[in-house]
Amino acid sequence: MVTKKTKTKTSKPNATPSPEAKPEVKPKKRKNYITNKVLLPEVIECKKTGVMSDKLARMLQLITTRYATHPKFAGYTFNEDMQAYAMMQLCRTWAAFDEKKSSQAFSYYTQCITNSFWQFYNREKTQRMVRDALLIKGGLNPSYNYVSNTLGSDQYEDVQSSDNDTND
Repeated sequence: MVTKKTKTKTSKPNATPSPEAKPEVKPKKRKNYITNKVLLPEVIECKKTGVMSDKLARMLQLITTRYATHPKFAGYTFNEDMQAYAMMQLCRTWAAFDEKKSSQAFSYYTQCITNSFWQFYNREKTQRMVRDALLIKGGLNPSYNYVSNTLGSDQYEDVQSSDNDTND
């Protein structure tokens, strides 16, 4: 007959430090960045006067600059143009934030920046597609993404051969 030995867990003495021994850990405060506690009162103050202050503009620019380093947008060659477009949109629509509906001004403006970045990206994508179509029409090679995403390699060869036939 086989018997099972049971293991009992024994706690080691002094395994966990006493509450008195724990040092107080304070949350790290981010330096040089905007929080909702700072942004919301400034937005409310500017809405009362009807004019965007320099302080609010600097806050929105800092949020835009920081968000542009997000991995979704950091690698584009037109990143600075996206930031400029986002700032232009924020200057046009900063007063649309309604503090009665929400107290999250930071998330509101961050979402506006995100939407502006995607709008600019889609415009650039359209321009790239037009440019590549003109390059094909002119008998030149388009960008790699245009060939693989739009036409496919077999269709691209058909376009190239039909262009060569008409040029001869």
